[in-house]
Amino acid sequence: MTQKRQKLDIRLFQDFWTNEYGFIQQKDHAVCALCCEIVVCRTSSVQRPYQTKHQSMFKNSEETSEAIKRAVSGYKNKLVFLVK
Repeated sequence: MTQKRQKLDIRLFQDFWTNEYGFIQQKDHAVCALCCEIVVCRTSSVQRPYQTKHQSMFKNSEETSEAIKRAVSGYKNKLVFLVK
């Protein structure tokens, strides 16, 4: 396998996706806490659903960050409940 191909195969979850776009890491995928959509761990794949579906819902950055924090905590609570 060439070096370029190896570089493309490594897709790690970026922590800033949680704060900026509301995505959470679940195994090897990124999951939207707002709508539960699953995408691959790539910045463009994470940006697209946020910009097309969710960005227009919020008026300013403060409202966006609060809504994302609530959605992330709610999603994590759902996972804990389902595991039990």
